[in-house]
Amino acid sequence: MSFIKKNIIPLFFLSWFLVNLLQAGTTELFDDEAYYWIYSKFLSWGYYDHPPMIALLIKIGYFFFHNELGVRLLIVVLSTASLVIIYDLLPQKNKKLLIAITCSMAVLQIGGIIAVPDIPLIFFTALFYWLYRRFLKNSSLINALLLGTGMALLLYSKYHGILIILFTLLSNLKLFKQPLAYVAAIFGIILFLPHLQWQYVHHFPSVQYQLFERSSSGYKISYTTDYVFAQVLLIGPFMGWLLLWKSFRFKPTDVFERALKFSLVGVYLFFLLSTLKGRVEANWTAPAWVPLIILSSQALQHNEQWRKILWKWTPATL
Repeated sequence: MSFIKKNIIPLFFLSWFLVNLLQAGTTELFDDEAYYWIYSKFLSWGYYDHPPMIALLIKIGYFFFHNELGVRLLIVVLSTASLVIIYDLLPQKNKKLLIAITCSMAVLQIGGIIAVPDIPLIFFTALFYWLYRRFLKNSSLINALLLGTGMALLLYSKYHGILIILFTLLSNLKLFKQPLAYVAAIFGIILFLPHLQWQYVHHFPSVQYQLFERSSSGYKISYTTDYVFAQVLLIGPFMGWLLLWKSFRFKPTDVFERALKFSLVGVYLFFLLSTLKGRVEANWTAPAWVPLIILSSQALQHNEQWRKILWKWTPATL
C-alpha cells in the first residue's frame, strides 16, 4: 500500500495509458478517424480543412500496426503525455486532486483514444505553456527558439491554436517590448511557412472553408444554448459545472497564471460569440481544457469540502 501511495501519479499515468491502449485496439474507428486515415495515405503540408499533424501521427502509428491500434497509437501516447506536462505545470501538486479532476472530465476519457486533431492540439497546448513558463523564467535565445517551435507545432495541430497564442500575448503586453519574443514569433512563422505556402498554392481552401463555408444563413438561439450545455456536459456530466465555475473564478497570482486565465476565458468567449453566426462544435474549445485543469486544481487546492464532493462523484463519471 505504501508503494502505491508513494508512486500514485506514475501508476495513474501508466494505468491511463494502458486502459486507453486497450480501448484503442478493441474499438472500431469512428467516421472522422477513417477520414483522417485517408489523409495519412497522402501526406502533405496541408489539407482541405486541417493542418497536417493528425495525418503524420496516424502515418507513424500505422507503420507499426495495420489496424485501429496503429491509427490511434500516437494519440494514446500524446493523451498520456499531456497529463504528464499538465502535472508538471501545477504550482501545487496535489496528486489526488489531479486524479479526481482528470477522471471527472469525461471528454478526456472518451477523447483519449480518438484519432482526431483535438488530442494533438491539447498536447501541444500543454507543451506551449510549458515552454512559455520556461521562457518567462529565462528569456534566452534557446528558449525563444523553443517557444517558436512550440507555437508552430500548435498551429500544425489545429488552427484553433492561434487563440492560445493570441490570448497569451494579450495577457502579457510587456512581450511587445521583449526582443526575444519577436525572435520566437518570427521563428515560429518560419517553421509554419510550408503550410502557408501550401495554402497559397491551393488558393487558401482552409480559410474559405473555416470562415465562410461553415457560416450559417441565420442565427438560431439553439446554437448558443446548445453550446453552453454541451460545454458543461463535455467537461463532466456530474462535476463539469464545478470545474468550470472554479476555474473561471480563480484569480491569477502571476504572469503565467494570467496567461492561463486569459486563454480559458478567451477561448470560451470566442466560441460563444461564434454561435451568433453558426453552430459551434462542442470540441472546438479543446485548447481551453489545459488551463481549465490547472486553474480548477489551484482553486480547489484549499477547499476540502468541494474536493470531497469531487472525489465522491468521480466513480460515477468513470
